[in-house]
Amino acid sequence: MDIETAERAATKLGETILSRKGYEIVDTGSGEFSRVVAIDDGTLVFVKVTVSGPGSDFPSSRPDRKAAERSAMAWLADHGDLPDMPIRFDVIDVVAVTGCNKGIACHTISILAEV
Repeated sequence: MDIETAERAATKLGETILSRKGYEIVDTGSGEFSRVVAIDDGTLVFVKVTVSGPGSDFPSSRPDRKAAERSAMAWLADHGDLPDMPIRFDVIDVVAVTGCNKGIACHTISILAEV
C-alpha cells in the first residue's frame, strides 16, 4: 500500500472513530491539524491523523503548538461561517497491522493541553 492510500485509509478510520463517539464531522482536509475537523459537544476539534507502518510504535512526541494553531487559523479563514466556539486539538495515530488491511488506532483528546 502506498503512503497516499495509507493516509486516506487512516483518515477514513479517524472519521469512523469520531462518528462512533458522537462527533459531528464538519470537514476532511489536508492540513496538518485539519485532516478531520469535527464538533464535539460544542467544541470545534481539529484532528491530526498519523499513520505508521507495520511493526511501528505509536508516536510519543507532542505536536508543535504553533503548527497546530497555524493549521487551525488557515482552516478557519476558509470556513468563517461557523459560530464562535472553543477549539481543541486531538490526534488519531494509526499503526498498520502486518498481513491485512487493518490498523490499530489511538485517539488522544486535547493533545496540547498542559499536563
